[in-house]
Amino acid sequence: MFDFKTREQLVTPNEEEVHAAFEKFITIQSRYPDLSLGYMLPDPVPDDLTMPASEFIRKYGLGDAVGTIASFGQHVGLFLDLAALYTFKHFSLDLIDALKHGFIRTAFANNSAIYGAAQKKLEGDVLLSSTIISTN
Repeated sequence: MFDFKTREQLVTPNEEEVHAAFEKFITIQSRYPDLSLGYMLPDPVPDDLTMPASEFIRKYGLGDAVGTIASFGQHVGLFLDLAALYTFKHFSLDLIDALKHGFIRTAFANNSAIYGAAQKKLEGDVLLSSTIISTN
């Protein structure tokens, strides 16, 4: 249970409650599939997207998902005060899918290996530690 006045999780939800909240969130977010492409909004923009995230979460009973959403949206500040649209963008269907099924990563969980392999393939035709001084 989430207290919207104090902005505290009063009772830590169990795994089933969190899962149920996310299934609702997925169902609602699926109404706007074009959001994964950018800010492709319907006209008129639905109230659900413009209301503060706190109101949206309360309206749809998604309080059990707040802790998880907040942990992935720390860089946006008080996401509960932002339009629900930004919660959809920061906690997207793609992110939820990756959480459910796993993120794509290299075999050794080392993303720099990709760049090392590209550098090797390019056989020295790579500019490292470069400074761009102008562009056209």
